[in-house]
This record gives sequence, structure tokens and C-alpha cells, in this order.
Amino acid sequence: MIFTEEEIKAILLDEKVQHRVLVKEGEYSFLGVGKCINSGYCVKTKTNKVKWQNSKTYSIQKKRGGKGLWYCPKCMGELSASYRAISCDIIYACKCHNYKCHNQKLKKELINLGWKPLRFVVVSIKQEKLFDISQEDAKREGYSSRLDFLVAFNTLNNKQYSKSYESNYGKVIDEALFWNPLVWVLEFEVVK
Repeated sequence: MIFTEEEIKAILLDEKVQHRVLVKEGEYSFLGVGKCINSGYCVKTKTNKVKWQNSKTYSIQKKRGGKGLWYCPKCMGELSASYRAISCDIIYACKCHNYKCHNQKLKKELINLGWKPLRFVVVSIKQEKLFDISQEDAKREGYSSRLDFLVAFNTLNNKQYSKSYESNYGKVIDEALFWNPLVWVLEFEVVK
């Protein structure tokens, strides 16, 4: 699954444990049928391909078609200038290692250094309207506020809030004026 650099940092710090994704036309969820029978809910595409399902692990990537990231579990307590994740096409370092990626034998080299694939397991899946996100869930998404999450989500999906206003409670958006699509809410845990 694709995440931004900021989201990857939040995942590594256990600050991001939920992820919202637009519901595409024809996608649907159901419980205990076919390939999903042993793991509860799953999401299928309009061609009946399983997209996500509870209890299944997925790799974390920075771009579509990119390689899965790896991380150093030894330095999970601190972030350095370059964070603790590496993919085959990018050079990163962590607090414990100064590592330059060599495309050949990458997996073996990373294992020898003690790095692990950065993967997550889906704990739950639900569907809701984007604006139904609570302040608590925005924090589980890795954002300090509901507004910060909504602005970031819409920016990533090429939607913009053109109107907002200040209130006694800070910056507020008039939700009735804006795009409010259905989203899948994936709750997950990093596989350690």
C-alpha cells in the first residue's frame, strides 16, 4: 500500500494506525465468503478480486509499483535526519547503520544488518463518509487535528477546500459545501 513520507514516519513511530482510502466504483465488502472465509471482512473490486482483508499483511511502499520498504528495529526510539526505512531504489540511513543500497543481494544484506520488511496487518475494515472522521480517529491517522487530516486527504486526492473560516475554536470548514466521499477505513498494526 502506498503512503507518503510523513505517513511512513508516523507509522514507524506508532502514531499512525488507521488509513483512509477512497471507495472506488464497484468495490464492496462482506463477511466470511470465498477467499475471506477464514479472516472475516474483506474488500473486493468490481471484478471480485480481493483488495484488502482482515488478518492479511501488506507491504508499505512510497509509490505505485515501488518496492516494499525495510526498516531498522534497533533504532525505533529516535528519528534521524533520514528516517529508518529503505527501499531498493533509494538510499537511507538509520541511527544504527550508515547503509547505502546495493540493488544486488539487497534482501540478504538488509537481513544481515538486522533490518526487517516494513509490513502491516489489517486489524479491521469499515466504510464511512470522509467527514465522519472523529478527532480521535484523525490522531489515529497520524494528524494533530481533524481539520489537518481533512485538508491533507483532500490535497492528496486533488480536492481543495476553498472556504474556511476562523471561529472561537480555531479554523473551521463548512462541511456542507465540500466533497464528502465514501472511504474505506483500514485499521492496522505494523508487523514486528
